[in-house]
Amino acid sequence: MAVEKEEIIGVYVLVKKDENKMEIMNLAVRENKRGQGLGKALIHDAIQRSADHGAKKVVIGTGNSSLGQLALYQKCHFRITEIIEGFFDNYPEPIIENGILCRDMIRLCYEID
Repeated sequence: MAVEKEEIIGVYVLVKKDENKMEIMNLAVRENKRGQGLGKALIHDAIQRSADHGAKKVVIGTGNSSLGQLALYQKCHFRITEIIEGFFDNYPEPIIENGILCRDMIRLCYEID
């Protein structure tokens, strides 16, 4: 977690999926702190912690409508590896983000050298 003046301004949840793979399950940055490099720093921290635990891959997923997140993950050298069509179709309420209906899960992967 990232803390500033005793206030949490960013967090992520990292889960070991198997011996070689960790997953960033959640990444959040306080709205008024976005665009300042904090998300990128949290992702790099997650990658380093994954490497320290012997992982060879870090994976993350987001919705097809999450344009900012997709850009951030690719700027951090994650590559799109899978699209799970209809992943969000059974949610109780439709998710609309950036004027786009969120239907599919985009999975990305970072290969640790």
